[in-house]
Amino acid sequence: MTRRLSIGVAAAALTTTALVLQATSAWSEGTVVCDAIFDRTTNPGIMALPGDCTTYATIQVPDGVTIDGNGHTITAESTAVAPFDGPIISSAPGSAGVAAPTMTVEHVRIVAQGFATATGGHVAGVLFDGAYGSVSDVRIEGVSLGTIEPNGYGIEVDNRVGAQMGASQVTIRRDTTVTGYQKAGIYVRGDVRFTVLNSIVGFADNIPGLAADGILAADLAHGGIKDSDIGLNDFEPAPQTDSFGTGIRLQNALRVEVRRNVIHGGNADIGLSVDNDEPLANTNRTTAIVECTLFSRSEGVNDVDPYGIAIARWSEDSPPLKTSVQLSGSTFSGWDDNTATLTPAVGPSDFKTAVSDCPPNAPTSVLGVGGDQASKVTWKAGAALRYAPVTGFTVSAKAVGHQAVTKKVGPNATSATLSGLKNTLTYTVTVTAKNNSGRTSTTDKLYPTKLTLGANPSRITRGQTTTLRGTLTSLDPKAKLAQRSIVISAKPVGGTWSK
Repeated sequence: MTRRLSIGVAAAALTTTALVLQATSAWSEGTVVCDAIFDRTTNPGIMALPGDCTTYATIQVPDGVTIDGNGHTITAESTAVAPFDGPIISSAPGSAGVAAPTMTVEHVRIVAQGFATATGGHVAGVLFDGAYGSVSDVRIEGVSLGTIEPNGYGIEVDNRVGAQMGASQVTIRRDTTVTGYQKAGIYVRGDVRFTVLNSIVGFADNIPGLAADGILAADLAHGGIKDSDIGLNDFEPAPQTDSFGTGIRLQNALRVEVRRNVIHGGNADIGLSVDNDEPLANTNRTTAIVECTLFSRSEGVNDVDPYGIAIARWSEDSPPLKTSVQLSGSTFSGWDDNTATLTPAVGPSDFKTAVSDCPPNAPTSVLGVGGDQASKVTWKAGAALRYAPVTGFTVSAKAVGHQAVTKKVGPNATSATLSGLKNTLTYTVTVTAKNNSGRTSTTDKLYPTKLTLGANPSRITRGQTTTLRGTLTSLDPKAKLAQRSIVISAKPVGGTWSK
């Protein structure tokens, strides 16, 4: 098997006839140009967008500034005179050995579907150019040239220049969505830390022969991909059968955590590809920590590719090993091989995996509040896998030597009342979250509070007073007894109790 995993275009023969890239020839009448309407007077640190707009060139964001789209749309278009070339939104550029600039992009939709660009051009929805910051609640649609050229990225993070970032990183979060890209939905390269969290990387613009990746981390990039939905890309039929469309590709990256994701789609070659083709003298290892991730693939009638591997670890024959995969708690569906170790000359072979269950995160803020022979227990639900949601909670109170008092509630509950408790006992209160993969628990203590009187109450004659003295105690080390109130009840002979 010949390996073709270069970051550039996979080797392919592509013949086109009468290829036409149609571009907007001039600004349409009534077009609102983005640079003309950004509001920076209210807050100089925010470029606020008051409405939808169109841009014909890169929107450059100064260091430390936020683009707040306020839910509006930025549309990128070309003109016949100046085809669009470059990112739609870009940070200020970083420099080698200098503190990196920062940029924030939030609450905006970016549309660049099918626009023309200069030959050999480079396009991206959002570019961090030797910079750090965040992308939050952003939707990027398009960023595809419609040609075989190996670029076209939804979000690009590039620190090959070597800007100094320290502990800072680029964070992509809060349901940020990328679809219709050409080469990669999210592309991170260079010495930079990144986190993709609670985001959606949809399917690429389907260009036969071009190997597209949902997320591509390369050249010393390191970080995490967590709680996200990532599409597998289908390029069948392609001019050759090893174009390797992947959900996630790690190419000469460092350590990347892949936790609690859903990677799904049809006909893709590889779900997660882990490769390092640097010279053996390079001791940097590409490591993937894969935990509680669903790899789901549906094979279609057009699938002519012989490969369908959920996790592929590429390994050279000679030590030191330059790639590592640590796998636990993941689920596989529809693959020819769930896991395989590949070399340039040798076919697939299984490598050992350690599989465990993936229960939901344990409930937090568990609190049992005591009452008369009862306790109201409250909690906050922990996160659960999208494909293994919480199915319910079990709440219990157990005193040593006594049977537990238990109550089951539904998956959306955040409280439950336990009855039938004894006021003199100390209870351990437990809230257990359950899904189809397992269960996790968090506990709290419920202590009795005791009032000890110095003497028994005496008979009180109408119109007279009496004094009660006593001590209020609790085994709870956190009890604030000075804030407790005491209710005293009495009854006349032959009467009823009253406060």
